[in-house]
Amino acid sequence: AEFPASELAPTVRVALGTSLVARKEERRAIAVLEPLADRLDELDQTLAEAALLKLGEARALDGRHAEALAAYREHRRRFPASQRWFHAAFGIGWALESSGDFDAAIAAYRTVVEGHRGPTAARAQFQIGECLFAQRRFEDAARELLKTDLLFGETEWTPAALYESARAFTELGRFDEARAQLATLRANHGTSHWA
Repeated sequence: AEFPASELAPTVRVALGTSLVARKEERRAIAVLEPLADRLDELDQTLAEAALLKLGEARALDGRHAEALAAYREHRRRFPASQRWFHAAFGIGWALESSGDFDAAIAAYRTVVEGHRGPTAARAQFQIGECLFAQRRFEDAARELLKTDLLFGETEWTPAALYESARAFTELGRFDEARAQLATLRANHGTSHWA
């Protein structure tokens, strides 16, 4: 605040915005990060990427899905070869899913699943199942949810996928399969929130 023209000010803004998001103070984070969005050409790539990704996250958490989508798409446009591309691609999916555009969200999530191998890809696979569930496509939802573990092994999304697949099987009236998923959940993830 005292030295807004300092060359360190953008770095401080990103650090402060990140801290505010962690404290669940999204609106304050947005106010801190938005001025950087108008100055991206003045920032080095690492800082510009961090600013856009954190701004997208803050906007999404604040329910500003169209604005979050804009930040994530700007990241993809400006930095197509970024090593953090999958964060922006996932954010695009999340913003689209949150605004009810499930087919477009699934397409965005699939780019993450097909091009990345980390926890974000496992989460994207889970979200594909959630989008299908929201569309009441329960058979497809169960199949995609169960792929979370098959494609990515044990992750934090495995218990959630087992639970949600059981819900999909229940909607289909396939109660034995639903019970089997819940039994696996309890046996392998008994201490999880989902169990």
